[in-house]
Amino acid sequence: MFYSGYNQTRLANEVGLTQPEISYYCNDKSFPRLEIIQRLAFTLNVSYRWLKFGDGDYELKDSDQLLEEFHSTFSDRIIWLMWTRGYNSLKIGEACGFSSTAVTYWMEGKRSPSEQNIEKLCQLLEIKRKWLEG
Repeated sequence: MFYSGYNQTRLANEVGLTQPEISYYCNDKSFPRLEIIQRLAFTLNVSYRWLKFGDGDYELKDSDQLLEEFHSTFSDRIIWLMWTRGYNSLKIGEACGFSSTAVTYWMEGKRSPSEQNIEKLCQLLEIKRKWLEG
C-alpha cells in the first residue's frame, strides 16, 4: 500500500531515487537523509514533521503549511531551498567552493556555516541573508 496513488517505482522516479531505496525506507532497512525526507514529503504532499518524526497530523491543511514547516530552523531552510532550486549537497559545495560534507552537517544542524559561506549561499540561492538566518 502506498499513499496518494504512488507505488514505489513511481515515487522513486519522482524524487530521484531507485525503487530498492524506497523499499528499504518502507521496510525500515535504512533511514533517508533529511534532504530525501523533505523531497518525499513535498512529492507526497504530506507533513515533513510527520514523515520525519511520526507525530502530528500527516495531512496538510493548505500549501502554505508545507512551506512553513521548512522555515523553522536554518537546516530546514537550507534543505527547502536546495530542493526547490534543484541542488543537492554536492552541487552546492561545488558551486560555492566548500565540501559536500559541510553542507550535510548544516542540513543536519550539526554545524553552522561561516559568515563567508552564508554570503556564498545567499548569492547562489538568490535569497536574502536575513531570511536564511531566520
